[in-house]
Amino acid sequence: MLEQKIERLIEEAEEKWANKVREKFHPPAGTFKEKSAEEIANIISQHGKASLKTTMARLNFFLNRGGKNIPPEIRAKVNRAKEIVHKRHAQT
Repeated sequence: MLEQKIERLIEEAEEKWANKVREKFHPPAGTFKEKSAEEIANIISQHGKASLKTTMARLNFFLNRGGKNIPPEIRAKVNRAKEIVHKRHAQT
């Protein structure tokens, strides 16, 4: 009975959105740390020719998972990348 409950919990965890993002999206190492906001926006948008919704979800995923551990300068770059992506999609 305990084994069945554990198996069910594992299956539920594997179905969560965060796990799907982790499995399907892997930005190049150093993307958020070493790149400018413009470069981040380009990389995240071009990966799989992502829609606005997908691109914003990826950027928010990074911010949410990093939480308070993200240095302010990196958080600012990612937020700037979000602004850039919004402007690009508004123009199309």
